[in-house]
Amino acid sequence: MRGINLVIVGGNLGEDPTLRYTSGGQAVVSLSLAINEKWKGGDGEDKERTTWIRVTVFGKQAEACFEHLKKGSSVLVQGRLVENKWQDQSGAQRSRIDIMANRVDFLTMSAKTKDDESPPFSYEDEVPF
Repeated sequence: MRGINLVIVGGNLGEDPTLRYTSGGQAVVSLSLAINEKWKGGDGEDKERTTWIRVTVFGKQAEACFEHLKKGSSVLVQGRLVENKWQDQSGAQRSRIDIMANRVDFLTMSAKTKDDESPPFSYEDEVPF
């Protein structure tokens, strides 16, 4: 059976988007997404947990994220999970599961665009691979 790799998450940016460009000139933005969960524990006490996810966005969508989002902005991200592996400075093998976004819906935007009365929007673009 062929696997299915689709994830949809919503949360708030923990820092401003980081923009860089590939050697071919394509925009790439990294987002640090905080996904907060709240529930009542078995003891009746309120519980809370934050899961941090790194999201990578390419192309025109990346440029839109960089232009319109800031720390604290709420987004809904649709994409696929990817495993990134590297060797740290001590030589140990490390890995992290990230999201490669193919759609980002802006639920709140930065102050510089709040005067624009247009509703939250999404920007879809082809992921380059």
